[in-house]
Amino acid sequence: MALTLKLDRKAEILEPTVTRDEDGGPTTTYAVIKSLWCNRMDRSSRETRIFSALRSETTALFTFRFFKGLTADHRIRCEGKIYNVQPPQEISRRQYVEVEAQEVPGL
Repeated sequence: MALTLKLDRKAEILEPTVTRDEDGGPTTTYAVIKSLWCNRMDRSSRETRIFSALRSETTALFTFRFFKGLTADHRIRCEGKIYNVQPPQEISRRQYVEVEAQEVPGL
């Protein structure tokens, strides 16, 4: 029996690219390498105080149709938010890939 999920949100996979700035120092930028549909489920949200500033941390679980090449170096952009990726998990015999990701605050 095949696993069926509702892939109802558009997401972009961002890959890091290191370039040099005016002074020759390395600068990391992220470029879109893939745009696809996903299922996103918010897992947790908490607020912490760092140096008297309130910071929100949100964790989400993303599920995509299986594709190769996603690593913890990539980021996910979904609905205006950017997430750092944890190592992906293959589920249902390469039918889907599941990724836990933490929102990058301020981006």
